[in-house]
Amino acid sequence: MRRLTISVMCISVCLSVPRSFAGDREGLFTPDELAELKAGRIVRQELKNSRQNGFYGGTGWAVINAPAERIWRAIIDWESYPEIFPNTVEMRELSRKGQRSLLRMRMGHPILKVMYHLEMSKDGDQKTLRFKLIKSRPHDLEAIRGYWRLFPQKGNRTLVAYVIGLQAPMGIVNLVSKSFEDEAMEGILGAPKFVKEWVETKAADQYR
Repeated sequence: MRRLTISVMCISVCLSVPRSFAGDREGLFTPDELAELKAGRIVRQELKNSRQNGFYGGTGWAVINAPAERIWRAIIDWESYPEIFPNTVEMRELSRKGQRSLLRMRMGHPILKVMYHLEMSKDGDQKTLRFKLIKSRPHDLEAIRGYWRLFPQKGNRTLVAYVIGLQAPMGIVNLVSKSFEDEAMEGILGAPKFVKEWVETKAADQYR
């Protein structure tokens, strides 16, 4: 119980994210990370305690060449998740009440398959989409919590933050190799990369 409590505390931390690149250099991003973002590449910031006792977490960043409203429509397009994100088999909305949706998510991989239920909470004004595990529904993970947040930039571009932390059962952790962990973390924190590819190329006209 102590391990899970600590993990939930870690993944509940909200980051303070700047609305422009002007003040990033001494805080959120290193000069190299800032250069990566400006070059159109993904920045992954894994938490120091990630990969310990089944906890995995961090933040993925990307600058997408599209206005925030277009990206917002993409990340709340549940039915397109299997097309946007690799290894996502299903993302189905089971119910909705106001700005909250209950969704079932299935992830498929040759080595590992998991299913869980999420509550998604939308804040369209702040362009923030929060998610958390619903433990009263069937789930293969012990905990998961995080959010998407979109920050408009000049030139119709958007800085996208994807913050996530999850607690996997040790029975799953003990089955996977170090190389699989590396691949999994690259994919988890690389979520903004897949949205970038989707919005800029694969579905460039879908959300206009």
